[in-house]
Amino acid sequence: MDAVVLLGAPGSGKGTQTAKLCEEFNYNRVSTGDIIRFEIRERTLFGKTVEEYQAKGLLVPDDTVCEMVFSYLSRIDGRGLVFDGFPRTLFQAQMLDSFFCERDIRGLVFLFDVTFENIESRIVNRVSCPGCNTVFNRSLDRLEAGVPCPRCGTGIGVRQDDTIEVLRNRYDIFRREVDPILGFYGRKVHVIPGNRPADEVYLDIIKQMNFSVLDSLNS
Repeated sequence: MDAVVLLGAPGSGKGTQTAKLCEEFNYNRVSTGDIIRFEIRERTLFGKTVEEYQAKGLLVPDDTVCEMVFSYLSRIDGRGLVFDGFPRTLFQAQMLDSFFCERDIRGLVFLFDVTFENIESRIVNRVSCPGCNTVFNRSLDRLEAGVPCPRCGTGIGVRQDDTIEVLRNRYDIFRREVDPILGFYGRKVHVIPGNRPADEVYLDIIKQMNFSVLDSLNS
């Protein structure tokens, strides 16, 4: 499998499943949020541009987001890719599809179907590691902000945007923008029931990946 695209609302489990896929298959993680934070931290031209939009309370334009993502892709090796948080709009999906076609990359698209109530519960209990990007649940993993990450030792923290008010706004935006993306991908999308333990969701992803490989070998 060359590329896996994970679609889902904030808190639907994209980060958790991305970490599992990268750990097992040594895939490259492609996260819009990670890329933006890197560009800002390194004070690049992209980073300064993003900060200007954020300072004005504006969304970063699609073409700027795509430039950052594809610039990042040009700098990494040829391992498989897992897209976490990209594409978020129809334009981004179309640009990514063109990127795949130009490089003969096979992509598999998943949509995590999770209720808002479940997402809300996850966000309230979510903590994450800025070092290895692993996401934890306070209740299930018995971890709190400030303790060392059991994977890499970095101090675990709480994301600044992990509030119910921010979640409701981001969830509404996701619902508006995901329908055109799903229409674009059509039957390529594999819907994964996400109101389940992460390990069960992961097994579903692996099954679909194996089916896809078999289909390509038989075609």
